[in-house]
Amino acid sequence: MRALLAKLLCLVAAISLIDGHIIALQSYAWITMLNDRIPAQGVTEALSTTFDGEHPCEHCLAASELQNKSQEEKSKAPEMQLRGLKLVSPKSEQINAPLAPNSFRLPYLVSHIPPRKDVHSSVPSPPPRAVV
Repeated sequence: MRALLAKLLCLVAAISLIDGHIIALQSYAWITMLNDRIPAQGVTEALSTTFDGEHPCEHCLAASELQNKSQEEKSKAPEMQLRGLKLVSPKSEQINAPLAPNSFRLPYLVSHIPPRKDVHSSVPSPPPRAVV
């Protein structure tokens, strides 16, 4: 029970971190708008007025206000400062791959590779039976 509660809290925290509550509110607003507008306007007109941004409902305005507040809070958050660390980006330094071995040494290396033991010759055929 304790592990389930911990997982549930982690899920709620992750959804809150990615502003999932705003996404859920906006989705609810779109569904409500389509449900209200389709009988009066038809499908094509309801779709165009729902998603054009010029005809928002009260839920859309609330979601927009929540998103603005969330962005303001994120912009006011103090930035993390890393002192004494050197940050390296791929643009600043070029990474070189290691060089391949010289071709004159390759035949020597290939000729001195020990032969592989035959795995199948060491296994008895048929396998011994267990003594009962």
